Amino acid sequence: MGQRSQIYIAYNKNASPEKMEAYVRQGERVLTARYFQWNYGSRMVSRARSIMEWLSVQKDALDSVGWKIPLIAAVNFDFRDVVESNDIIAEWRNEFSDEPFNYMVFRFQDNNDGKLFISVERDGTIKYCFTDSKITQPLTAEKYMRWDHCEHNTEEEYGSNYSANCAWLKDNAVLMSPEELNDFISGTYSNGS
Repeated sequence: MGQRSQIYIAYNKNASPEKMEAYVRQGERVLTARYFQWNYGSRMVSRARSIMEWLSVQKDALDSVGWKIPLIAAVNFDFRDVVESNDIIAEWRNEFSDEPFNYMVFRFQDNNDGKLFISVERDGTIKYCFTDSKITQPLTAEKYMRWDHCEHNTEEEYGSNYSANCAWLKDNAVLMSPEELNDFISGTYSNGS
């Protein structure tokens, strides 16, 4: 069964048409959607910080380096390990393309350890939230660690850097509002058609 979770990252595509993949149109949102078998608790918080830290440095170059997002998400820099993940969008395209994109990508996935949403806004602001398995509300890292199905140990003694990661998130990213989370999961993505 594993500790199943998903991570979703969205940004705006601004590249010139000749540099874009055929299914991505200029100026539209691009989504990276990853399914993890073993990602939970402070391990998810660690990934949240490292992904957002990388995005904050790369935000002006995402047109050319966005393909690296799944690679960055796979690495847990605190625990010094790598966990492979599956491409949810490719799975939808190959197996479920006659089903609604947003439902299959955001709601259909097996999940028992929550979800992480990250959005790089047009002005470079990075917004994020954790959620429970059913995406009921945006959660901070601390609230994610305590949601009723999933009370996790911070694993500080194993090198999770949980406290430092929470502090970094507060100082460098903005928690999504419920409306922004709803816009994220109901949005249109250029690589989702």
